Amino acid sequence: MTQKEVAKAMEVSPARISQIEHGQIDGLELLRSHISAIGGELHLRVDQGPLSVILDVPGSRAATTSTPAETAETTDTSTKERDAAWR
Repeated sequence: MTQKEVAKAMEVSPARISQIEHGQIDGLELLRSHISAIGGELHLRVDQGPLSVILDVPGSRAATTSTPAETAETTDTSTKERDAAWR
């Protein structure tokens, strides 16, 4: 996609898309919007010791379409082991 196409999808200027692509991001919502505009999904992964949690960001396609069963199916073994260790 071109910057102009992404800008139109996000309802921002092409100059703002350039800023985003060069790391000038001022919030998670802006990042989610940009990733969604180019057909992606935003997930946050938090690791703390043996615990690993993957969060879908509200508004992303993943957040609105994933079910707990689908998420469990795509979780790698090491994450499952860390989750078990946490319990």
